[in-house]
Amino acid sequence: MTADMASDAFLSELLATAKRFNATADPAAPVAEQIRLLEKEKARAAELALSTDDEVFINLVAEKSRHIEALQREMAAVRKDNALADHVAALTVEGLRELLAEQRPEKALEVLVERVVLDPEALTCQIEFKAVPGERKWLSVASPRGFEPLLPP
Repeated sequence: MTADMASDAFLSELLATAKRFNATADPAAPVAEQIRLLEKEKARAAELALSTDDEVFINLVAEKSRHIEALQREMAAVRKDNALADHVAALTVEGLRELLAEQRPEKALEVLVERVVLDPEALTCQIEFKAVPGERKWLSVASPRGFEPLLPP
């Protein structure tokens, strides 16, 4: 990771990937659409609760309200991550290097790495980097040498 974070080629690819994914429409749009649909379902359940005075519909309204609130928090987090992605995409390689240098190594790992995939049969390690913080769009970089230290044959 330290070598990757010092590499101009890696940082350039990371910035290019962030710019590609950042050029898309509002990343929170699918969540906003879910909220809109849930609002309609909630309104319909509220109408039925008022007209029938049925406890089932009252509970359904409460459930829809909780789901909407959770999605609104998710949408806010996605938009916050997108603002960070906008900032990162506007950086230069040198600016990104300086930004990463200011971070503790474990924080940089938390922000940049989505997951590490270990394959004990092939003795390989694959690091999947986040292209856009908070989203599952990866830049995958496989270690050419596998696990360290290499196991004897």
